[in-house]
Amino acid sequence: MFLRMMLSISFLSFAYGCGSGSSGGGGGPKGVREGGLGTPVSLALQDPNCQKNSSGLTLQGGPVNRSYTGEGVYQGMELKLLSKHVRFMIEAKDQSNISELRLCGNRDNVKSNTVEGATIQVLDDITAANEFFQRSRIDSKQTTQLSLNMFPMYEQYVKVEVDPDLVEPGNPSTIEQGGYITDNAAWTYSEDDSNNKVYSMIFFPKSKELAAKNWFNGKGLWEIPFVAKHEFGHHVFSEYMKYTPAFDAILSWYGNREKFQSMGTLSSYGSIANSLLLARMGESSQREVMWVAINEGFADLFAYLSMGGNDQLTDFACFSKNRQLSEAKFHDGRSKVMTRSVLDEFFTDSDSESIIGLLGLEEEDSCQSYSLADPHMIGAIIAHGILNILSDGDDIDELTIRTFKWMKSLSTSSSRYYNRSGSDLLSYVVSKAVDVVKAENPSINLDEKLGKYFPFMQGRNPGVIED
Repeated sequence: MFLRMMLSISFLSFAYGCGSGSSGGGGGPKGVREGGLGTPVSLALQDPNCQKNSSGLTLQGGPVNRSYTGEGVYQGMELKLLSKHVRFMIEAKDQSNISELRLCGNRDNVKSNTVEGATIQVLDDITAANEFFQRSRIDSKQTTQLSLNMFPMYEQYVKVEVDPDLVEPGNPSTIEQGGYITDNAAWTYSEDDSNNKVYSMIFFPKSKELAAKNWFNGKGLWEIPFVAKHEFGHHVFSEYMKYTPAFDAILSWYGNREKFQSMGTLSSYGSIANSLLLARMGESSQREVMWVAINEGFADLFAYLSMGGNDQLTDFACFSKNRQLSEAKFHDGRSKVMTRSVLDEFFTDSDSESIIGLLGLEEEDSCQSYSLADPHMIGAIIAHGILNILSDGDDIDELTIRTFKWMKSLSTSSSRYYNRSGSDLLSYVVSKAVDVVKAENPSINLDEKLGKYFPFMQGRNPGVIED
């Protein structure tokens, strides 16, 4: 079941920037960004004999019923960029040495810098996040069990062939690249052979390249509680939305994005890729990617609330300011305000770099840099705005209750709003947060807050839907 799940994976990653990186074919990585292809730094098992003999107890806790380690999946992919369309051929092969992660002996004696120690830390963070959700939920909603996969060697090989008539001078017509996915975490969903829904959380190894740059202050993502709780926020989001068109929209967008996610060198073809991919970026795709951004925003908000309003990201390389909900500006000083121009940049149909970034194909030198074509950054703006719309003072418990009321209202609203354009969809989603506050205080006027955090909504009437 686990191998099948990995093969049909749909990523909801914690990417900090644009996702995938680029690595040189055959000569090792020439550059890597978070969520890209790098040289994995492996942690050792503290007790290999426990794994070898399948003795001891399976590492589990809270909503996690199984933990795994070992090599994950080899996936080969061929992409042909033709004059009028894109053709994909995907080959995937199982690796044979995935195994359940087991613990022999006392948990308190496990060292933190081992596979078992890292797994225990993530289990503790997920368990705490689940306990927070169970304490705070406003209905009978329960979280489905999921599995945890620590440090799979998820290898990808990509071959890109471009129609010679499309190749600009100086660019090769064939590109090959490969490597291991590193420096990322993900919540995933698929179905097994019996069509049962399967959920998992994955932590990929950190890379030597980014460790050398001191990204994430030299830590692995599993050492940062906000990351595991963000990923669990995706799990909570799915519990509310999995039977709605919103969930289908998110899976559809990630299904397309996954085909591109490791092709950093494709950015060499900027205008070519832009013209071919724009066929996929109509109104329906804008709606899909807006749901992805809303999902990312909720996951950030959930992590923030589950940590009592202290995300512990201050002065943390790659995280401070950009993803801190309490910070009103990104690292470069740009305000987290949803203007029309921000949405235009997100949905751009004229700037090939933004389209490439949207699909996770850019590489940045600094982990503090960002692109507004990235749903994670749009999600950060949404989360900051919703936090301030729902907030009335410093009572974190009241804010938490309002957040879940908002999520419940989205899951039970008329299905017609799912078919709106991306910006109209966001306008409606924000209006549902306003409704939550006004239900408690009908006389409150939130026009000033809306104008401050979501000025693109001025002149709109998002709450009117004819059933």
